[in-house]
Amino acid sequence: MNKRTVQLLFTLFIALTTAMSATAACNMKLYASLDAVISDEGAVLLPANINGRDVWMILNMSAGLPSIYPAAVRELGLAVSDAKTLRLTAGSVPVEHRVTAESLRLGGADFRQWSMYVIPGNAPDLPVVAGKRVAGLLTSNFMSVVDVELDLARSKVNLFAQTRCKGEAVYWGGEAASAKLFNDSSGLMLFPMEVDKIRIETALNTSSSQSRLSATVARKFFAFNSDSAGESANHRAMSFTAEGLTVRNVPVYLQDDTATNCQPTAAGMQSRAIGFAGCYSSAPLSMGTDLLRKLRVYIAPKEERIYFTRADPTAPPLPITR
Repeated sequence: MNKRTVQLLFTLFIALTTAMSATAACNMKLYASLDAVISDEGAVLLPANINGRDVWMILNMSAGLPSIYPAAVRELGLAVSDAKTLRLTAGSVPVEHRVTAESLRLGGADFRQWSMYVIPGNAPDLPVVAGKRVAGLLTSNFMSVVDVELDLARSKVNLFAQTRCKGEAVYWGGEAASAKLFNDSSGLMLFPMEVDKIRIETALNTSSSQSRLSATVARKFFAFNSDSAGESANHRAMSFTAEGLTVRNVPVYLQDDTATNCQPTAAGMQSRAIGFAGCYSSAPLSMGTDLLRKLRVYIAPKEERIYFTRADPTAPPLPITR
């Protein structure tokens, strides 16, 4: 065996060993495979159990702090504590109370002793879907302690133990694009996307079908507002690009944020993208479920990456056992 052959075999051995080690390191543990319900408005509802009561929770990845409706607090018998010192608001209304759920289960995932903030105001009776009440909203802060797969083309949301798989958690295959994941002080997950070639901080809007762009950002950086000649009153078709993936002609709607103190800027942002200074729990851009149903998404908070592939409704089911 000549020296060149030995070197080639050694290189092949190292490559195979590295690949096997990476696969072994990606030991994915499934906590829950949830059948989501997507409302007519595009909101993703997940089955949950709070302190022994079956409810629905709206998955709201475009906000940071999990919240609960006042009527649900009463129905579930949750003890209320003061939240005034945190100086939180819902819109412009102060958030004054919070509750702690002894147990909040999503399939096999049990989130114990998590605080949820009581949405202010006298909310009406809780809506009922398939015989269960809609109790509140699970946000990206809540989902930061697990890996999350959004397979909305098949109305599935899967929760895994956190891993650092360097892309191998995209177990269904296909060309995967990815982006660096960031968190603001509320726990909101943000990532940079190029929108019509402008880099902007983005969140996942899993509570509405619409992809939304801050009206302030639209005017300042895109010369786009409701008075733009030739444009619809409040939306425009735009292109979204991550590393290796482009989706064109996405309808993007203006989000009126004139009442907030959010100041759009790219200066000093870790993402090197246009984001908000002076506020939190809000992103300049959010991807609605009309777009997310065309994609399959894997969120890996520990790895600080988010992965996208194009959706394939015929993709094989989970190859992982609990």
